[in-house]
Amino acid sequence: MTAVESQHDVEGDDDATTADPAHRYRSPRGGYEIYTAPDLARPSQPDDLTDDQLREFAGYFDYSGLVDDDHDDETVRTSIAEMVRAITPGNIVTPLFNQGGAIGMSLVHA
Repeated sequence: MTAVESQHDVEGDDDATTADPAHRYRSPRGGYEIYTAPDLARPSQPDDLTDDQLREFAGYFDYSGLVDDDHDDETVRTSIAEMVRAITPGNIVTPLFNQGGAIGMSLVHA
């Protein structure tokens, strides 16, 4: 990662159009880091997921509205687990930017 400190010289900068241009180059949240480009990871494949992982992932969803007389809890959870397995190859997230703290922000490429 690369720590970035605001040291931009705005004198003579044609883009500096505000009365106090220093604020354009410094985050009010403080310092931040830009991650160096990581190697691209191979997307997970459906068979890479264990049954335990699928059960865990199904718990992340509020599926209570899907449970009814025809679809019990286990049937719905199994269907959600299979949905997660099916979309797994399309789920890859690469962190690009991170700024810690209570009001910090982060940026990922998904």
